[in-house]
Amino acid sequence: MAAPTTIPPTICLLGAIGKTGRVVLSLLLAMDLYNLKIYARSKAKLVDIFPDITSNLRVQLYIGLVTDMSLIEKCLSGSRIISVTLGNNNFAPTTVLRESAYSIVTALNAFKLRGDTWQKPRMIYLSSSSENKRFIEDRPNWYIG
Repeated sequence: MAAPTTIPPTICLLGAIGKTGRVVLSLLLAMDLYNLKIYARSKAKLVDIFPDITSNLRVQLYIGLVTDMSLIEKCLSGSRIISVTLGNNNFAPTTVLRESAYSIVTALNAFKLRGDTWQKPRMIYLSSSSENKRFIEDRPNWYIG
């Protein structure tokens, strides 16, 4: 009798092209323990950094704008862990971060309202804002980062 197969948990990584996201994705790909749903704004940049990513059977790619709710819902759906490493990359200081937070919360609320078998995922939100000069300038003098 064959041993029962278990489906590995799915991790969703939003932001795989930046410095932090590259490191996280490299580690996840090397582990071979998870199915991965990867969100990025640019497929060309992602493939340039990770040339074999499109042929990896454990990986699903979701390419587009963080404001595309249909795309974000598909990317987050079924994920047990959501890791966010998005940055702003010369956009208005908080646009991508704010829009991604809004999209993620909206999608998760939609899943919750639909019920079914939805389980609250673990959320990991990585940020390098303590090193971003635009954020540092607006930081109150009492803040310790």
